[in-house]
Amino acid sequence: MRDAYVRSRGTSNQGPKALLLRLSDAYRASMEPLPDARIDQILDLAKFANVAVVSDGDPHVGPLSFVRYQKALYFRTVPGERVDALRLHPRAAASIVEFDDETGAWESVLVRGDVHFLEIDRSDDAIAVLLLEKYRDYTSELGSGPRLYAQDAAMGWVGTPEVGRDAAIVFSLAMREVTGRTSGRWMTPGTRPGRV
Repeated sequence: MRDAYVRSRGTSNQGPKALLLRLSDAYRASMEPLPDARIDQILDLAKFANVAVVSDGDPHVGPLSFVRYQKALYFRTVPGERVDALRLHPRAAASIVEFDDETGAWESVLVRGDVHFLEIDRSDDAIAVLLLEKYRDYTSELGSGPRLYAQDAAMGWVGTPEVGRDAAIVFSLAMREVTGRTSGRWMTPGTRPGRV
């Protein structure tokens, strides 16, 4: 696409395709990096991240709840295509996007890194407590209080009534590469994605 833009700049006939390519370059140039403090804030407050893996040579993306702890993101999931793919190729990317419906502005954080599966009965008690704490408002049917958190943490806070407690899996995504971007000054309600 970039080569097409370069070629179109040298021609005398600047059609719609060339205009779109120039607009695309202008938009890309207006995006701004997010400050580290804002990246940290998004990672701490976001309720889910879209996790991307490669499964049988094809992309597989889906949302998961998570918590950030030290230099990793921790996810809880159940067996399936994503877990099978991660066991074969233990690398992933997680994308978190904050979007303002009023202005069309957005902020995006992308995390890439290696995946490690946790032993439920050994290393994720602290992670279980952090997950329960973060999603306390969404797990009200489980009850509340430190006793609940300690009990569920001791059990690994695994499984769901449909799947069973022993089926849940916790994995970490090491934050090897973290980038943050904002739509910058070029984005307006009239030019948000799909409106160019």
